[in-house]
Amino acid sequence: MADWSHQIVLTASILSWFIIGAGLAQTAIYLLQLIVAAYALSMRPPVARSALLWHRYGDVAPPIALLVPAYNEALNVVESVHSMLALEYPNFEVIVINDGSKDDTLQRLIEAFRLVKFHRPYEEELAHQPIRGLYSSPMTERLFVVDKENGGKADAQNAGINVCRAPLFCVIDGDSILEPDALMRAAQPFIDDPERTIAVGGTIRIANGSRIEAGRVR
Repeated sequence: MADWSHQIVLTASILSWFIIGAGLAQTAIYLLQLIVAAYALSMRPPVARSALLWHRYGDVAPPIALLVPAYNEALNVVESVHSMLALEYPNFEVIVINDGSKDDTLQRLIEAFRLVKFHRPYEEELAHQPIRGLYSSPMTERLFVVDKENGGKADAQNAGINVCRAPLFCVIDGDSILEPDALMRAAQPFIDDPERTIAVGGTIRIANGSRIEAGRVR
């Protein structure tokens, strides 16, 4: 009996030391990664100011389509669109895709931007639910609205990609807010290294509790 007790204690001791060793090794790996990341960040060039970006890339910035899938976004869709139209970029369009909303999302857009139906030829390269109508605004040539049957967010994105004509597109949720120079910063890699740049992303921050005025975080 004593031999069995001794064996159990020995096994437990070995297992405990193994767990402690694995934990220390994992902590060391995380620390090494943190050091490498800090070094990499220190070697990055400073972020250019908005005015400098505009001076460098304003004349060569490629057109961008901002795709905004919207489903039952009546509460904040108008304010969100105003915010997107105020972005600082020379050539972009905002395409809101109303994905068969059951509330008055479409009606609020029609009233706020005086939308009227229009015809815009497009090819259905990506599959999606039928489009019921396309709308443009006499208030701004940058805004278009796609009204389609409900098919989900990915389906709405496909419809937006088919309708847009810009070589680049950016997909954003209807309740998200972009920094004023976000599109210019996103386009920079495509201008500097078009052969190797396929896609870019941004840093997501939580705006809960922040003061938001005119579609911008103050």
